[in-house]
Amino acid sequence: MLFRGIVNLSGRSTALDQPYWYVGISFAILAIVSLFFQKKNSK
Repeated sequence: MLFRGIVNLSGRSTALDQPYWYVGISFAILAIVSLFFQKKNSK
């Protein structure tokens, strides 16, 4: 999946790991929020 690809891109360097995690988490939050709003609008 996309998340695995991001982790693979960062490789062994932990310094680059942090930003990638933030990007992945922010994308997940955005997806959940958009789904939430779609459900609210449909009702």
